[in-house]
Amino acid sequence: MIVHTSDQVKRFCGIDSALIDIGFCSVNGPEIRPTLIHCSLLGSERLAFIYMKVKKAIYGVKPALVAIEDYSFDSIARQHALGEAGGVAKLAVQHAGVSLITVAPKQLKLFVAGSGDAKKPRMIRSVNKKYGLKLAITEKNGNLADAIGLAKIAQLYAGEAESLIRAELEVIAKLRKKYGAT
Repeated sequence: MIVHTSDQVKRFCGIDSALIDIGFCSVNGPEIRPTLIHCSLLGSERLAFIYMKVKKAIYGVKPALVAIEDYSFDSIARQHALGEAGGVAKLAVQHAGVSLITVAPKQLKLFVAGSGDAKKPRMIRSVNKKYGLKLAITEKNGNLADAIGLAKIAQLYAGEAESLIRAELEVIAKLRKKYGAT
């Protein structure tokens, strides 16, 4: 796993792939910038839109590393469309020349909320508490909470943040083992 670095503060991104409201977040030191990429298109037009918007966002941020939520194999509704959207987002990151790690949904929930079974409202409350944010409990903000958690995972994975929280350290250790990092 190559993490692109420079002498300046490194930026990291998290992407929560979705069909309508894609969560995207960049972190730069303690600064957190979450945003939604809204898409109301269908079929191949949706895929082209997701690819273009994710790639543009990545080029705008120039991150050292991106973390994307991996697929939830427990989900049965719309799994093919979600797989396409996730694949296109990964392709956009790859074409932007940025290293990528994928994070299992349970690992993301453990990192953010301390429980691999946390639901969206708990994820939002946990992100608000941990990072001093004020996201309302909505479906869209659930995608933002995931993206924020993923960006913070990328930052900690790359060694650009510190943690003493056991659940966070456990997730990072599993990712380092998965990707062969020390």
